[in-house]
Amino acid sequence: MTGMQGMPGNGQVEVEVGTLWLAGPHRSLLDGPAVAWFARKHGVHVLFGVDPDYACHPVWKRVLNAYGWFTGCAMVPLYHDRPQSLRRLLKHLREGGTACIFPEGRIASGEHAIHQPGADWLARKSGAVMVEIDLARCVGVGKIRITRVSN
Repeated sequence: MTGMQGMPGNGQVEVEVGTLWLAGPHRSLLDGPAVAWFARKHGVHVLFGVDPDYACHPVWKRVLNAYGWFTGCAMVPLYHDRPQSLRRLLKHLREGGTACIFPEGRIASGEHAIHQPGADWLARKSGAVMVEIDLARCVGVGKIRITRVSN
């Protein structure tokens, strides 16, 4: 599925399968649901890499899976100390899917948080297009800016 999608505040941008979304800066627990809602509005099914403290928690897991069902998105626990946890995202990207990660790897309080190496590794290994989701100016759901980072 390749096509032009209307993006709020940024005109038209091509959204392709085999796309890695880099969402940041990650400052709130609501960032993931906001990006999932954005994806739902534009008909994109996204596999999210999620902190295992939430993805594997008995209550949060159910809440996130329910919201994922509603938005058409899914999640995979993304362990910082287990590189093999990136393999499911890699497989999804190689199959032409869309994946989203928060490159800081956690909620960051500073203006410019350090990106973890997983995003570059995923893009390099999968050949996916990297797209930046700018959450810095996100004032509400549907106000997300999206720009292409690489081809």
